[in-house]
Parts: sequence; structure tokens; C-alpha cells
Amino acid sequence: MKVTSFGRLLSIALVFLILISECGCRVIYSDTESTVNSIYYETVTVSDSESQAEVSDSIAESVSSGSKVNKPSSVRTEAKLSGKLEIQIFTNESQTADKGWTQVINAFEKETGVKVNAIMGSQVNTQMSTRWMQDNPPDLIWIDGTGIPDAVYRESGKYKNITSIIENGYVYGTDTKIYSVIDKGALMKYHGKYYHAPIMMATHGVWYDAAYLNQLGLSVPKNYDEFVDVSKKAVLAGTAAFTFPGQYTSYCFGGLIMPAIGAYGQEYLDSVLRADASAFTDSRMKDILTRYRNYCANSGFVLSGTTTMDHTTSQVRWLSHKALFITNGLWLADEVRKSTPAAFNMDYVTSPLITSDQQQTAVFYTKNMAIAANAKNPENAEAFLRYLYREDSQKLLMSSFGYMSTRTDIDYTNATVNMTKAAARALQYVNSGNVNIVYMHDDWGDVGEIFYNQINSLTDGKITVDQAMREMEKACKDYKK
Repeated sequence: MKVTSFGRLLSIALVFLILISECGCRVIYSDTESTVNSIYYETVTVSDSESQAEVSDSIAESVSSGSKVNKPSSVRTEAKLSGKLEIQIFTNESQTADKGWTQVINAFEKETGVKVNAIMGSQVNTQMSTRWMQDNPPDLIWIDGTGIPDAVYRESGKYKNITSIIENGYVYGTDTKIYSVIDKGALMKYHGKYYHAPIMMATHGVWYDAAYLNQLGLSVPKNYDEFVDVSKKAVLAGTAAFTFPGQYTSYCFGGLIMPAIGAYGQEYLDSVLRADASAFTDSRMKDILTRYRNYCANSGFVLSGTTTMDHTTSQVRWLSHKALFITNGLWLADEVRKSTPAAFNMDYVTSPLITSDQQQTAVFYTKNMAIAANAKNPENAEAFLRYLYREDSQKLLMSSFGYMSTRTDIDYTNATVNMTKAAARALQYVNSGNVNIVYMHDDWGDVGEIFYNQINSLTDGKITVDQAMREMEKACKDYKK
């Protein structure tokens, strides 16, 4: 086929443009509060069987002949990175938690060439607090565990505004926008901006040994009346019905009481977590606390010594069938993996403190990542943040912690194959569509701790429901001041 001089020039120009596009870029979004723009590159995909030259020749010939070009589908690749990244990560120092983070970090390092210094451990938040107060923080912080004054850090400007990443950023190495796949209920704005990137979600509930329940001829309770009935039969069979780590009453609150609050709807839960005093004088709060107090007042329902137990003691006694039920998070199965008896068939149910006319309810709360406002490596920090939203990263972290993904397109049947069977069943259960989902959207500061103290006092019968409500009303008013 004869090619005109003009055709040759046009072909050469096109080839030149294609080669230049390998180095070309366009800004997809920029953070107006940052001096560093987050840049993504867009290139033409080349299959393993074709060289770049062959593709260029093919396009040139097609253009010069006037035939239609079948352009390969475009993919989004990333700007070349280098240098370092420092991340603060709380873990409970379990092998699975450390392994999960290590696998994600190693994959990120291999793909990007960035050298990551991950400061991990159960005391890391306390150890790093001085650096945060001196405005010399790590680039990223995993907001988990105790010792992080999260609201203080956020309100004092120690976190970077990441609104542009959440709303316009892409999952690392993909054409998928983060905002298009993220669970909107997990997102929390402060003064109209995002400072938290919700990576995982967790929830609490009630755990039991299905084999032991079956042995006693009992059914799984799914509302308050059933909870009382099953507990009576458990006591008659010679075991207490319920225990929790009284030194950490948040487990009882999260597993029993908060879902009962959430069963009245997102709006009421939000008012409680905003520390609105009126929420604690509400008839709904009185109903919930009365149910709880009446339950605990039954002889033998609560395992003796529960309110003084630590985390380990309550678990050991539950595993040895001293109590039928225990409140904990979805990570319990992995946490007690080594000490669980072989015949133990661990299973999960949402809070049975709700009434028979209410839907089973789970309260999701997020596990967030934040970028330091004074990050030394902000571009690398943004890249890692987006890397955590990749499906492979999400599945690794889910398997390591027993958490849920904040991505709405995760297949839980597939994503839970590497988990304990109990954790997998629990995750599938709360994501089955049969459970009402509400979210923790607010930070109620010290009011939470005061509420936990009231729970222990109610458990032991040291105060009345009205006294507990008055204490909470006062705590909310003091907090607002």
C-alpha cells in the first residue's frame, strides 16, 4: 500500500505523541491546603504479547490507511515514588495482626520502591504522643487502641484535610474512585471536611458455643424475652448465662447496650453519641437500662465476679462454660484461637437486649487512618492511604483482624476464606442484609467512660436506673460546658 508523504509525517507524529504520553501526566485532584499535588498518570496498556513498537507501528499504519483504530483500554498507573514513609500502627501484638500489616506494607514497598518504617505495638500510641505534641509526628497514624486523643489532634490541626482524596482520589493503581465504593455510612465530616480515612469497620455482639447451647437444648436468643428465657434455663442447667470483662465495660456497652440504642434508629444513636442530655432522659434510654438492670437482677444470670474481671479471665471462664454468653468484637475468634477447646463451636449473634418487635441491629464503627498535617512524606502517605483501599489490601486486613471492609463491593463469601470459621460466619451474618446497620458518627469524649461506670453499677445493683440516668444527664451537661 502506498503511503503519501503527509501520511508518513502524520504516522511519525502519532508515534511520537504515544511515546511522549508514557511520561505525560494530568492532575486528577489537588488538595488546596497542601503544597503537594497528588498526581496520577494515564498510559496505554500494552499486552505481554505486543511490544510498544508493534503497537506504534499498528496505529501508524491504521491511521495512514484510513482504517478505524481499536485503542487498547486505558488503565491508571501511578506517579513514580521514592524515599521514605513512617507509619504509627497500634496492634495487640498478635501474630495475625502484625503479619497482616507486614504483608500489606511489603507489597506497597515492592510496588512503589518506598521504604516504610512501621512503628507497631500495643504501647505505640503512648510512646508517640510526645512527637505529636512537638509537631514531629509520623506521616500516617492508624487510629486504633488507647492513648490517641483523636478529637484533640483533629481540632488542633494535627491531621491533614483529605477531602480531595476521599471525594476525588482513586484506589491505588486502578480506575476505581474511592468515593464510588466506600460505605457512605462510614464517612464522617468535621466542619465540612474529611480528616479520617475509614479503612475498616468493626462491631460488637454476643458470642456463644453453639455445641454447648445445643447440648443444653437451648436456642439462640434474638430478643430480650428469648434472652431471659434462655438464661433461666442455663442457670437451671448449672451455668451462668452471661459475662464480660468488667474492667473494660465498653465490651458490654458495645455488645449489648449500644445496639439496643441503635435499634431505635440512627438519629437517636447520634443524639446519644453527641452527648445530648435529653437523649439520656428519654423514655427509650429508660426502657433499655431497665431491661438491662432487670436482666442482671435475676439470680445467677451474671457470672459472679464479672464486674472486676479482666479481658483474659472473662474469656477463659467463658471458654470453660462457666458462662453461656460473652460480649466482644468480631475479632474474638482469632484472639482466642490458641486457647479454644477443639469441641467448641463458636458463633455470634447481635444484641438480644432489643425487644421482640425490633429488628436485629449492629452498630458499625470505623477504624481510621489519618495523614499528619506536618507529614514529611505527604505524597507517599497519600499513596499508601489509597493503597489500603485496594481489594487485596482490604482482604488481608480483614483476615488479620476480623474486621469488615469499608468497601461495599467486597464478596464476603470469598473474602473470609482465610479467617477462622467463627469470624467468617459472623462477618457474613452482619452483612447478610437481615441485620439493621447503624453507625457511630460522633465522639462523646469522657461521657463514654462515665456511661461505662454506670453499667458496672447497674450490673451489681448498686444504683437504680433513674440514678444512672441522672448521672448521665449531668455528665453530658458538664461535657458541653
